[in-house]
Amino acid sequence: DFGDGQSSTERYPSHRYVEDGEYRVCQTVSNAHSTDVSCDTLYLGITSLEETEGERRISFFPNPVETDVRVAIHNYLPAAPRLIVYDRAGHLIKTVPLQGVATMVDLADIPTGLYVYEVWDGGVRLKSDQFVKVGVE
Repeated sequence: DFGDGQSSTERYPSHRYVEDGEYRVCQTVSNAHSTDVSCDTLYLGITSLEETEGERRISFFPNPVETDVRVAIHNYLPAAPRLIVYDRAGHLIKTVPLQGVATMVDLADIPTGLYVYEVWDGGVRLKSDQFVKVGVE
């Protein structure tokens, strides 16, 4: 059940949503002995945080960072995501467009230290947090 009135019984279904929004998506798995249903909420291209249940789950791993970090957006399909990095004084260090829900970002070119990152989708800030950049030994 794709949460928009459409469903599929295919083994590997695909689905295209017509509109941005919040969808309750459920997967049902059955065999001769039992049936199990798992549901989750999928957010597509929100326009404000008031339309959602709060801050999105976003992974920034590893932290501390040596060179590369993986930024992953969970339970939400962004329209135009980007990562913005600031130093402790609030100076813009780097802006990186993110590719879909998971992107490897190269941070080897920034010096060691403490930084603030923000993940944005269009004009909506999805998350803000800190990370530590360490030197490679």
